[in-house]
Amino acid sequence: RNGVRGKENLIGGTKWLVLDIDDSVVSAGEMHFMLMDINHHVALSSDPSNDYKFRILIELDSVVELNPIQWKHFYLAIADDLAIKADPLPQSQVFFSYADRPVLSQLEANPLPVRDYVMQAIEVAQAKEASKPKLTPAQVRLALSDPESTFHYAFNAPNGTGSRSLIRAAYHAKDLGADRDQTLQLIHDINEFWESPMPDERFEAILQQVSRMF
Repeated sequence: RNGVRGKENLIGGTKWLVLDIDDSVVSAGEMHFMLMDINHHVALSSDPSNDYKFRILIELDSVVELNPIQWKHFYLAIADDLAIKADPLPQSQVFFSYADRPVLSQLEANPLPVRDYVMQAIEVAQAKEASKPKLTPAQVRLALSDPESTFHYAFNAPNGTGSRSLIRAAYHAKDLGADRDQTLQLIHDINEFWESPMPDERFEAILQQVSRMF
């Protein structure tokens, strides 16, 4: 509005979400593979030697218009579900591309359905919850002792989402206080639970990514 950039002056919505990744355990190429069921671009940074700093542009299935508080929760909910560690960026953020740097694109899949994320963001903002309540030590122990319930989204991952479901579960386990060995064991247990476990080469790559978290 009036040519002034700022969250108070935004007009309209967006059909693309930009996630800025500064320090990932997953390389740009690996992230591109993990998101192949969703229309996206992975744009590398200006530093050719750093394959772990990039931006992800994700196509949404409808235009989203949210206020700044709702937008933060919307952004973080999508990042969490996609196993992406990203700091929330303001809606008014301006992005630039880098000359002669690769862009990894998938535009033959599907846009990300946003309805549930929008509803969740609105509910959380209305409840004025800045974050989830911190679990007590007893609750943490209980969560880690019942992995099939705590990490149900990974044990029951839909086809085509296995890689990012494992990474998401690893981040989740680490946040709960699991150490490296416990987290790696969880990833093995999830993969072995699946009717069609991941090919060995791909699974070894996931284990290396998880190890980089610690």
